[in-house]
Amino acid sequence: MLGLLLIAISTLCLKSNYYILYLSPLLIFSLYLRKYRLKVLFLIILSLIFITKDALIPNQATGDTQRALLIIFVYACITFSIYIFKRKYRHIAMITVFLSVTIPLILVIYTIKTEISPFSYLTELNNEELGTDNRTFLYDEVFTDLKRNDSFLQGFGISNGYYSSYFSNSLHEKRNVNEVTILHFLFRAGLIWTILYLTIIVYAMIYSIKKSKNNLCLGGSIMLSGYFFSSFIIDTNSINFIHVIIWFLIAICTSSKFNNLSNIEIIKLIK
Repeated sequence: MLGLLLIAISTLCLKSNYYILYLSPLLIFSLYLRKYRLKVLFLIILSLIFITKDALIPNQATGDTQRALLIIFVYACITFSIYIFKRKYRHIAMITVFLSVTIPLILVIYTIKTEISPFSYLTELNNEELGTDNRTFLYDEVFTDLKRNDSFLQGFGISNGYYSSYFSNSLHEKRNVNEVTILHFLFRAGLIWTILYLTIIVYAMIYSIKKSKNNLCLGGSIMLSGYFFSSFIIDTNSINFIHVIIWFLIAICTSSKFNNLSNIEIIKLIK
């Protein structure tokens, strides 16, 4: 419970309110416990208030937060659908994971073949923050610099950045961050490491769907699929609890011990 409170406080204070949504699988089971129910409900309501604020009152600091909300909130709702589709929950997780992995990969292949970015269609939205295509040029800059330096496989290294014609004032000035998670990994560690990282996430999701006897791990696979999908659109590399949450979900989804637990045993474990 203390861990949930710390995560809630950190995400609210650091304008990353949607991160607590990644804990949806754990929050579901916490609601089954009477002594935690009111506290968990309070955290959920408090988080939803701040999440709604960021979603409805856009500003320069919450442009990415809005996009993240639209993505992660959907996955959180799918996770909470257990209350409606208990018997079909595994199938829901399976479909969600399949779509979340294939759609971004198909779009990347489509972009490479047609040279038409799917982000360009954002300009048709009637929203100043959401309807701005500020992702296409990020892909172009990272891919161009990696290709120019023949560094696609190994990247530039952890201490080096990439050249950005938009942000850099000279050819010697490098940018050390990127607003898209996959691009950040790509220019830092290269294609091989990025593929290995994504493979770990995909393996965790598939293993959980096949082996899990409880809804905690199935819910974890759903939220991991949300992280996988959003990694092609938004940035999650700042210093925050999201990395702890993601690796916690990967750990339980790949653990035979956790996957073999029943829902009742999970509830007893949380107690």
